[in-house]
Amino acid sequence: MDGWGLAPEPGTATRVSITVDDDILDVSGEIVRQQVQGPRWLLSMQFHEMPERMADLLRRRVFRALREERALAD
Repeated sequence: MDGWGLAPEPGTATRVSITVDDDILDVSGEIVRQQVQGPRWLLSMQFHEMPERMADLLRRRVFRALREERALAD
């Protein structure tokens, strides 16, 4: 994500909206890892109390991205 100011530290509670295909997932959780790369931040987030339907949508999108990435590498 594009960063402004200081990157959030691990343990920071946060809420985000993630667009997955045609759905918008509003989720809460906490930052577990951050890495600053110039004007961008790489963040890992642990989600809290995500409904199963939302978790399934997110898992499907992650696995699709991994398959697409592998196909490009071949």
